[in-house]
This record gives sequence, C-alpha cells and structure tokens, in this order.
Amino acid sequence: MRTRFSLHLLALAPLGLVLTSPVTAAASMDNHVITAKAPVDATRYSGTVSVLTADDIRRSGATTLSRALQHLPGVYLSHTGNVSQQAPRIRGFSHEQTLVLIDGKRVPNTDRNLSFAPAYRYNWVPMSQVERIEVIRGPGSSLYGADAMAGVINIITKKASSQWQGNLNGSLGHLDGSHQNDDFGAALRGPLGDKADLSLSVSERNEDAIKDDNGASLTSDMRSRTLQADLGFDFNTDNRLELGLLYGEEKGGDIDISDFMGTTYTSDYRLDQTRRRLSADYLTRLGGFDFQAGASQGKADLTEGRSDWTIDEDNYQLELNGALGTSQHLNMGLQHRRETVSRSDMNFHEQVDATTLTLQDIIALTSEHSLTLGLAYDHHSKYDAEFSPKLYWNWQDDSGWGLRAGYGQSYLAPSLREGSSEYVIQAGPFRRYEGNDDLQPETNRTYELGLSYIQPDWRSKLTLFHNRIDNLISTREFQQGPVTVARYSNVNKAQTQGLEAEFDLNPTEHSRVSVNYTWLDSQNRSGPHDGKTLVDTPEHLFKVRLEHDLPRHDSTLYAAWRYTGSQYTNAINSDKLDAYQVVDLGLGTRLGAHAHMRFGINNLFDEVIEQGGELLEPGRELKLTLSADF
Repeated sequence: MRTRFSLHLLALAPLGLVLTSPVTAAASMDNHVITAKAPVDATRYSGTVSVLTADDIRRSGATTLSRALQHLPGVYLSHTGNVSQQAPRIRGFSHEQTLVLIDGKRVPNTDRNLSFAPAYRYNWVPMSQVERIEVIRGPGSSLYGADAMAGVINIITKKASSQWQGNLNGSLGHLDGSHQNDDFGAALRGPLGDKADLSLSVSERNEDAIKDDNGASLTSDMRSRTLQADLGFDFNTDNRLELGLLYGEEKGGDIDISDFMGTTYTSDYRLDQTRRRLSADYLTRLGGFDFQAGASQGKADLTEGRSDWTIDEDNYQLELNGALGTSQHLNMGLQHRRETVSRSDMNFHEQVDATTLTLQDIIALTSEHSLTLGLAYDHHSKYDAEFSPKLYWNWQDDSGWGLRAGYGQSYLAPSLREGSSEYVIQAGPFRRYEGNDDLQPETNRTYELGLSYIQPDWRSKLTLFHNRIDNLISTREFQQGPVTVARYSNVNKAQTQGLEAEFDLNPTEHSRVSVNYTWLDSQNRSGPHDGKTLVDTPEHLFKVRLEHDLPRHDSTLYAAWRYTGSQYTNAINSDKLDAYQVVDLGLGTRLGAHAHMRFGINNLFDEVIEQGGELLEPGRELKLTLSADF
C-alpha cells in the first residue's frame, strides 16, 4: 500500500539530503516531521519540535495523551474544566491556544467554545493506536491558520501495511485509596486485496472519581469509548482515496461538593458527550506536485450539568506540495472552516466561516544553509483579515553543529461564545457572564534562536524564545445594580520568554538518557496586574528520563524524575503553589514473541499536589499494562 508516496519521497531525495541534518540524512526519509509539510527532520525544521514514537509511549507506560507529553521540554500539565481533566500547556500559554490535530485534521474545539475551558480534545484516540506524536512549540499559523498560537499537537495513528496486523492491550491502575482505572483496546489493520486497506480500532476506559478527606470530588468518575475506522483505495500508483471515521462517547458522574461548613452534598452536574469526525481525502499528482483535496465533518454533542451544547466544525482543504526545481520545496494550501456552536438550554446559536490561504517555501541556499518563508492570509466572517508571516533560517554543518533563528506571527479569534453579545449566562443571583460583539482576535509575535550539536550517540540543543501577546481575552467586571457583570474583553497584553535546554545520550548500546530544563519568565504587560507573573506558569521545569535494556531478560528498566517550580495561583501574585517533584519507575518485559507486560509505580513518593480544589498530582499509582501483537 501507499507505493506512490514512498516513490515520490525518493524523487525528492536530493533536496531532502540538503534539508536534513548530515548526521541523520541516511534515515531522513523515515524521520520527516509530518506536521512540517516538507521533507525535513527535527534538526532542520523551521521552529522547535519534539517527536514521541510508539516505543517512547510504550516504555513510559502512558495511557493518556497528557501523560505522554509531560516529559517534553516547555510542556507542563494543568487541570481544567468542571470535571477536572488534565491538559498540556506549552511555554506558558493556555491549553486553549494550542491546535490539536489527529492525522493532520482538526477536531471540534470544545476546549474554547465551552464554559470553564474543559479538556475534551485529548481522548479521541487511545495511546496504544498512536504511531507518533509531533509537538510544535511556537506559532503554527503560517501553515495551519488560526488556533495554532501556542503550537500544534499532531497525533498520528497507526496505518495499515502490506500484511495483516493486530493488537490487544489492557491496563489496570490503582491509586492509594479506593481509586482505580482500567482501559482495554483492540486493533486490526491490513490489506484488502491489492488495491485497498483497512484499519479498525476500539477502546474503552474507566476511571473512578478521586475524593478528598471530606468526600468532595477532586475529579469526576469517567467512562469513555472510542472507535476508529480508516479505509483506503489505491486506484493506481498516483491516485488514492482515504475515508476515515472517529467516534467516541464520554460520560462523567455527579460531583460531590463540600460547602464552607464542611458539609458534602451531591451536585446534579454530570457529563454526557458524543463526538465524531468523518473525513475523506483524495490524493493524486498534479503538475509534478503532490495534490490533496480533503473534507472533514466534526461534531460534539455534550450535556454538562444543565447545559446542552452542540459544536459542529466542517473543514475543506486543498493542498499542493512538492519540489520546485532542485533547491526549493513549496507547500500551498487553501482551507475553509465553518464552525457552529449551539446551547439549546439558553437558545444560543452562533456560526462563523473562516478561509485561510497558506504558502511555505523552503529554500536550500547552500548544502548547509536553508531559509523558510511562510505566510498565511486568514479571512474571517466576523473579524478583520489577518496576515501571519514566518521567516526562519537554519544552518547545519557536517561536524554536527547547527544554528537557527526565526520570527513568526500567529493569531486566535475569540471563541463563539466569547465573541457574541447573545451569550448571557447567570452564575448565581448576583453574577452574570456576557459575550462581547466588539472583541478582537488575540495575536502573538514570536522570536526564536537555537543552537544544537548532534553526534551519533548524543544530542544537545539550546533554544531561546520570546512571545509578545496582544489583545488577550479575559473578563472585565462592572456593577449593574446588585449584579456583578463579567464581560469578555480584550484587556491584557502579556509576554512569555525563556530557555529550553535538551540533552540526549546513549551511553551504551542498551542505555538511553534524556534530560531537559525549561526556564519560563511570564508577565502581564497592561492593566491592573501590569508587571505581575501570569497565573499557573512555573518558572522552572526540570525533567530526567533513564532507560536501560536487559537483553538477556528481554526487559527494559525505566525511571523518570520531574521537577515543577513554584507558580502563582492568582493574578495579583499573593498566593503561590510551592515547587514539587515526582518520580516514576517502570519495568517492561517481553512475554514470548508476541506479548509484552509492564509494571510501573507512578509518583513513587506519593506527592499529592492540590491547589484550589484542582488535583495536579493525585499520589502514588500502581500500573499494570499487558499487550499482545499478532
């Protein structure tokens, strides 16, 4: 299957060898950053990117996307939403400001369009069916348009090959106390004759609620199911049709709440979500370029307590990609998105259309130097048009030294509820939230400078970044009689800047060491909190991973340490959460030729970190994972 794509990548090999690192050129055809939409690996990407493979995820024991990402530089987890779910944050930005893709396609952005910014975009596919995860830290608007202000998370799932393959997997976790979680998954993929292929996977996850000493819920109990189906047809070596379905159900139980007297009662809040995404893509050759035409339809129906939401997102895309001569690689895209949000319990309905034209040209100036020029033009049905340029220079020499410098802009339109005066919601008898027709998009200007040194057995990398964010959306409060009105407004300017240092080493054939450190400086630049540090942005992140294979026992030892520095928990910087650290241990072993078992102890020293009713670290967890391939 997919002969056309491998042949055309080989046709680009001369350009690819220029654009990829000399150290990794031999393997570059297999290590392209798919999210870059060009034949470049991570060393030549015009920005900062981290790649997690299926083996990385398996060795870490992660069964959720957030847990898989927590050891990456510049990334940390926060809890958000009414059911308190984990969400990854990049370089101090909110999780809402990151674009999430599955196989390069959007999913409905429930995080931005629902109240209280829940984290519902991260459980569409189980980790056992993920081939790799690419995380771009920095603006991605020049390729993907709006929503990619903080970065891009692209989840790439496993695809069918020329032989039938299958997988069964399950895990059981036990937290100190009564909390348990379990998940199960199955997958089957392979050819249907000579011209077609099929991939199927299903999963189910169950998680008990975590409660404090008074019986109040820190997290809700959750039950989720997913289904993924992909069908491909190869009409000939140059023409392919791909059809896809993602479907999921997620249910959360009632939440027990403690009042100020310490009395615990059960609220009528519960979650009931059904989501799906249908997609169709046609891939062919046009004028010497790869051409792709695609459409996807995403829909999420949610009940949160007494709130009934429907979020629809329809996307249409044309893309032309390929070499222009012997020294340039061109990508041109046209995207149209229609987004609709309805809340039936308050007769709220809003719809917007956005059209984005993107252009990226990677120019190989010499065998060592390349220049990336990017530009996106966004036309929004409600807001002024936006241009998002990108300029990036890369240098990589034969000895392994590399240097890169770049500038990029990105923007994020207000969510549909924030940007509509029709959105008015009561929060008790004396408080009200209101949308605002006069909002403007948030914008960001990013500067990056990076230095790297790569050798066959070790790699080091240093990145400096600076973000200047304008028109940040928050609430501005005013009195209207006895009622406090919180209206969404462009009230803030902010900046985040810092340093990311990475070091990877293979000290022996069977050992791997990964160390990264992030220094993050953030502050408001306007309003009553001018000069104050942004909320929930730790100044220091320090992470270490150690892996050692035991060939005689067909096993792998795993150890990880995470340090999260202190962080302010309110805008006036009067309350602070102290620094904390977490240690994870694991042992994975093969059981015969086709099975694998892993036992892990997460949070070995039982660090329970709670802040304002949000559970950042739940304590020690014992985790057993079993999988079988056939």
